[in-house]
Amino acid sequence: MLLAMILMFAATPAPTSDQLHSAIWHDLYLNAMIGNGNEAVTMRWHFGHDQELLPTLQIVDLSCKGQGASRRCAFDLSRTPHPEVTDPADLAEARRLTCVARLSLESTRGGPVWQVVHTPGKGHSRTTLQCKPKEPAR
Repeated sequence: MLLAMILMFAATPAPTSDQLHSAIWHDLYLNAMIGNGNEAVTMRWHFGHDQELLPTLQIVDLSCKGQGASRRCAFDLSRTPHPEVTDPADLAEARRLTCVARLSLESTRGGPVWQVVHTPGKGHSRTTLQCKPKEPAR
């Protein structure tokens, strides 16, 4: 069984951007809900103040390095407030975050799935997805 898993991961084709995007969005949502180590992506940043007027979020410039079942990825998160938002607190949120994350191919009941790597922590695990406000271009 172990040999079969090793061969599966060794012969793993490169992940598609959809698979990586899905893993990143899942972890961002999880982090926003439980706060597991990525302080820049809070519920407010992710969803805004008014649940009816959600911001538009995008993963931009995704670039990954690594082979097999492990990748280290860098990307930007872009946040555009809903056009009808006038709350100064929503408008003051960072518009762009720069992020890094470790992703791995994990075996699940439904088959292998790309996921952001988590490390043990107190209570909840800690995500390896780390973001910070992007410095404006000079």
